[in-house]
Amino acid sequence: MGKQATKLGGESAGGAIAPDDLALFLCSLDSLPADEILYDLADLFRMFSDTTRVKILYTLVERERPVGEIAEATGSSQSAVSHQLRTLRQARLVKFRREGRSILYSLADGHVTTILNQGMSHVLEFIGNHGAEVERAAAQEQEDHPAMRIQRKEATMRKSFKLDEIDCASCAQKLEDVLSGVEGVSSVKVNFLTQKLTLEADEDSFDEVLDRVVDTVEDIEPDCAVLV
Repeated sequence: MGKQATKLGGESAGGAIAPDDLALFLCSLDSLPADEILYDLADLFRMFSDTTRVKILYTLVERERPVGEIAEATGSSQSAVSHQLRTLRQARLVKFRREGRSILYSLADGHVTTILNQGMSHVLEFIGNHGAEVERAAAQEQEDHPAMRIQRKEATMRKSFKLDEIDCASCAQKLEDVLSGVEGVSSVKVNFLTQKLTLEADEDSFDEVLDRVVDTVEDIEPDCAVLV
């Protein structure tokens, strides 16, 4: 791991930092940890940048599973799941054991569940705050221009489409911001959790607007596609 940034008061068995000391360490840092530690931390978080890997980890939160079960739960091929499991094992996020001819995978320890829970809490808080802002803006617009809002609702079409696939919440927000400026778009929502894009546009020109949205998605997120 490299040189140690700070000497702590106590260590647990095996030389690891005791939990109480670690909490104290994180709360009282006067300087950054050593670069080697930060590199390892960055590598850890990089494991959560791939949607398939996150899906695999979530399938293992409740119990251990074989590759076939994980593949079915995540909608991925067994070869793709096996590849990602190998990556997750190398990162010490999952472990396995043999049971007869089967290999069962599980989360490496409780830290992985904590990371997932904290990350999800952060994402949901962001989505909730953003949704509240959108609702307030819509309510204000309706209050200022009630007749215009009613007329627009009668003349517009709203549809949802599956995304394949948007990698992170920040990518989804970036895409939503760009798509909001596409010609003909009345409103648009990109949901990272459900992997869906919801588009509202004038009913008479909806197909043309959808084509522009699909092209824009390909330009902004080449690995992502709108399934129409």
